[in-house]
Amino acid sequence: MLVYIFLMFFFILCFLNNMFLLLIVLDILMIILSLIIYFNLFNFFFLFMIFLSVFSTLIGMIMIFSISRSKSSFKSNFYKN
Repeated sequence: MLVYIFLMFFFILCFLNNMFLLLIVLDILMIILSLIIYFNLFNFFFLFMIFLSVFSTLIGMIMIFSISRSKSSFKSNFYKN
């Protein structure tokens, strides 16, 4: 039941612009799914956890790239002659 609540929250966050909260929810989902795998050994949850880890890695890379680009454009516009 808790996994379904986090999945619903995950799909709601997919349509918002807050990537940091989405990354936190993905990490919490991965922890919960890894506990489910440890206790029950379901293959479906293992595949879903692999998808979540790849997806959270991509979102983290996009966040790092976008933050570095926004900081560099802010500096160049701020110190413009």
